[in-house]
Amino acid sequence: MKLVLAGNPNSGKTSLFNALTGSKQHVGNWAGVTVEKKEGLVTIHGEQHTIVDLPGIYTIDADTIEQRVARDYIFKEKPDLIINILDATNLRRNLYFTLQLREFGIPMVITLNMMDEVEKSGTKIDKEKLSQILGVPVVGISAAKGKGIDGLFNTIEEFKEHKIKIEPFCTGCSNCSKCKSGEYRYRFIDSILGSCLQTGNHKKLTETTNKIDKIVMNKYLAFPIFFVIMFLVFTLTFGDLVSQASGGISYLLSLLSETIQAGLHGINSPEPVISLICSGVIPGIGTVISFLPQIAVLFFLMSALEDSGYMARAAIMMDRVFASMGLSGSSFIPLIMGFGCTVPAIMACRILPTEKDRRMTVMLTSFVSCSARLPLYALMAGIFFEKYQGAVVFSVYVLGIIIAVLAALTLNKTVFKKSNASFVMELPPYRMPNLRSLVLHTWEKVKGFMIKAGTVLFAASVVLWFLQSFTPGFALTQNADDSIIAYIGRFIAPIFTPLGFGNWQAVTALLSGVAAKEMIVSTLSVLTKSGGNIASLHAAVSQSFSPLSAYAFMVFVLLYSPCISAIATMKKEFGSLKWTAGTLAIDLASAWIISFAIYSIGRLLGF
Repeated sequence: MKLVLAGNPNSGKTSLFNALTGSKQHVGNWAGVTVEKKEGLVTIHGEQHTIVDLPGIYTIDADTIEQRVARDYIFKEKPDLIINILDATNLRRNLYFTLQLREFGIPMVITLNMMDEVEKSGTKIDKEKLSQILGVPVVGISAAKGKGIDGLFNTIEEFKEHKIKIEPFCTGCSNCSKCKSGEYRYRFIDSILGSCLQTGNHKKLTETTNKIDKIVMNKYLAFPIFFVIMFLVFTLTFGDLVSQASGGISYLLSLLSETIQAGLHGINSPEPVISLICSGVIPGIGTVISFLPQIAVLFFLMSALEDSGYMARAAIMMDRVFASMGLSGSSFIPLIMGFGCTVPAIMACRILPTEKDRRMTVMLTSFVSCSARLPLYALMAGIFFEKYQGAVVFSVYVLGIIIAVLAALTLNKTVFKKSNASFVMELPPYRMPNLRSLVLHTWEKVKGFMIKAGTVLFAASVVLWFLQSFTPGFALTQNADDSIIAYIGRFIAPIFTPLGFGNWQAVTALLSGVAAKEMIVSTLSVLTKSGGNIASLHAAVSQSFSPLSAYAFMVFVLLYSPCISAIATMKKEFGSLKWTAGTLAIDLASAWIISFAIYSIGRLLGF
């Protein structure tokens, strides 16, 4: 059977999807749109079924791209059974979508999630009565704790064996204007709750959330708390334990390189082949992979903040700031996604309500530091700011946000002058993040990073090795100063001399970074002939940069250009080469000016 998970946002669909599928899931995009698609396999009583997790939807009358995707899938794909998941702590809101599904007679099972929280409050839900009124099975679960899943499986199996027959809810609803009235539906929902809900101390469901919100949403404390939380995230990401794990991976890769090199020499392999593998591919890919612990920890912590309910509050907090920049708070979501990857962040701008919001937010995503830049930050901070790595990297991220704000204010006064749209977002209650879901989410991100390392970085490393191993006359050379890439780098280098990094190796790394930001570290590793060894790379880089020029270099990498994939996505979203070129010109100019200012002021202050 094809099963579908459908329900309101924040009802626990993702937790249930992860509980049902485990690692047997695939994440991609829906055909023709940029909304994330989750599909997996679930085994019920020995038989495998396909299950699809639809984007959150409040109503069939959808007005956003995600909700339209969910609605169109339900009515066009006609799944065998919908698992309608409801937040049992907020039935009045959740039942509205349920009634709409029932009015169309769609086969479904109602799953009341978070029943553990309901029981804590002393509230009782008569599931049998609710089932009788709506004419469909009702199951109580706690997806985050894995409770009630067996009962859901039994109900699905009974449906499959035709032991449960689902009748149309109301045969007249297709032409009944009364039933389509929101006021009528909510009156009906209130009557359902009156007969099925025995309320205990209902305030217990919200009192913890309200207590926390009084602090974290306080008008004086909200922003300091936000920055403290983000500072702690980066401090943990670059802590000693994580850094040691990175060092361990680097050591293993160095041993691998030496072993392969010895083996290739043992079978008398041609020197260019040995050089390609041990001086090109392994350093190019391996140096970036050694920073996987930091990337994994950052993804894990950011996912935890999102699952806890805090990131929704951050979006609300930012609405006032964004309004002063001419944007709505809804732009905060794509920009936050940009900390992971710029490509989906640009894609997510499609859901914004106005063309002004969409174009302006796409332009600002360039200033948000994606995770692909993290290896470079980790490298430079580890060499020049060893005792303050977390603080230094955090300052780079904060600087990106400040530049984005200044750019938005400027664009709002010049290019964009239309009023911004209103912003509405539901605040979910605070919940303890589910460890299993966090691990799965982190693994998906890390896996994507590793796939990129095995494809894009591999190809780029081969090209880079060729350019630094051959002269312009295509003669093999051991001296990188005579290579093709050295000539290119030296030609461009004077532009960057005022910024403190006018050597051809640094310039070449920046050029390769346009293909993929991970390539910046890979390029430095290859050009310095460190063989993927972090200690050797540290020694080589420390000779080419000072602490001041290294920081200026980090800032330039932050601002100068997104990767080629993001540029292509930007062109597609803008639908205009002019807008894309203009955005890249702003990025490059901002990077040069800010890096120049940092280096010049730093020298005046004696750094």
